[in-house]
Amino acid sequence: MSELTADRVAELHRALLDLRKAQTRLTRVEAALRRLTKGDYGWCVECEEEIGIDRLRAQPEAPFCLSCQASREGKGS
Repeated sequence: MSELTADRVAELHRALLDLRKAQTRLTRVEAALRRLTKGDYGWCVECEEEIGIDRLRAQPEAPFCLSCQASREGKGS
């Protein structure tokens, strides 16, 4: 069995972060598919306004329009 070095710990930590990021994206994609099935895909789940096509092209699983996303991140006016 190999020794657990600082480099190996850092590598494992990065892998865990990548896994969590992938799990989060999968959850968002599954939610987007449910919205698609219900006929709600492409509409902001917060303000119910249409999500811009450029945003959906860049992030098809986006549940919020840019304005609501910015507000949620504390960047809104």
